[in-house]
Amino acid sequence: MFDINLVHTYNTICMSCLPQHYANLDDSQLFRLVKQDDIKAFEALYSRYWSDLIDAAYRRLQSREKAEDIIQDIFVSLYQKRHTLDITVSLEGYLYQSLRYKVLNMIRDELTRTACKKKIFFKEHCKNDSAEYCDAKELNNRIGRVLSSLPDKCREAFLLSRE
Repeated sequence: MFDINLVHTYNTICMSCLPQHYANLDDSQLFRLVKQDDIKAFEALYSRYWSDLIDAAYRRLQSREKAEDIIQDIFVSLYQKRHTLDITVSLEGYLYQSLRYKVLNMIRDELTRTACKKKIFFKEHCKNDSAEYCDAKELNNRIGRVLSSLPDKCREAFLLSRE
C-alpha cells in the first residue's frame, strides 16, 4: 500500500535541504530562475509539488509505480522545455493539467492494449491446433474404452449408427 505520510516526510526533508530564500519565492519567480538554468530553483519547485502530484496521481491510478512514473515524466518534460515554455497563468495549474492528460493517456493506452490483446487472442485463425488435437485424441481414447466395455451387439449397433 502507498504510504502518503512517507511522501510528506520526504517533501519536508527535501525542502529543508534547499536554501531558505527559494522557499520564500512564488512559482513564477522560481520558474523564471529555472529558465535561467538554476537547478536549485527547479529542485524547489519539484519539492513543492511532488507530494501533492504523486498523491493525486495515485488516487486516479491506484498504482504507486505508475504514479511515480507519470510525475517523473511531468518534471522531466518541464525541465526539458523550460526555455520554450511560457506559463502565464499558474505553474500549479500547468502541472495538474499535465497530470490530468498523462493519466488519461495512460488509461487510454492500457484500454487499447487490452482490447488488442483480446482481439488477437480470440481471433479464429489463432486457435491452438495442438491443444485441439490432444483433446480430440483424448476423446477418441475415452470413446474406445467405453465401446470396448459394451456388449458386442450394442457396440456393433453404435458403430453402424455412426457410419
